[in-house]
Amino acid sequence: MTAVKLRKLIENDIARDQTEQGLRHYLADKGPLLHRSIRLSGDDQTDKLERFTLVYTRHAPDLIMDVRREAGLKSLDAYIEKTLVVAESFFMNPPDMPDIPNGLIKSVAAAYLVHRLIEEMNDIFHMCLGVSLWNHDITHANLLVHEMLGDAFANSLDIRVSNCVHTLTQGHDGLFGNADFIALQQDYRRHLAVKVA
Repeated sequence: MTAVKLRKLIENDIARDQTEQGLRHYLADKGPLLHRSIRLSGDDQTDKLERFTLVYTRHAPDLIMDVRREAGLKSLDAYIEKTLVVAESFFMNPPDMPDIPNGLIKSVAAAYLVHRLIEEMNDIFHMCLGVSLWNHDITHANLLVHEMLGDAFANSLDIRVSNCVHTLTQGHDGLFGNADFIALQQDYRRHLAVKVA
């Protein structure tokens, strides 16, 4: 799926939500419950959370596109493409949220899955090859969305990400079973050994 189609799905959810105000009501309820270290000050806390959430959700297709482009520039696209296809699928099959029918909040959850999956896979590429496919730290943004989604639900999404990472990296078809990737990893380790020596 293209970034244009993903953006259209998100924008459709945002347009529908403008009438229902589901995200705004959801955030108004969640705002006071946020951990004190990430709670926002001022009377416009809901406005700030809503703006942040919309930017975060809209960013997911751009993140996929940026990682795809960066991987191509570094000749690593063959190793990350499966991950990006999985990331795109999160918007086609957003996670079920008990008692929350709102499409936009489901898109927020899908965006969280995208950001977390790419964060995890980027860490693996950095650890194995010394290469980052995306050079921005999104940890704080992910923590805020985790809090907004609620611990129980966000933890279930994190488990889904862990299962995806396991599937994408393990076994014969996984990244760590790919002979070319293993050769790249061995070259990187030799390079590190020379630097240390």
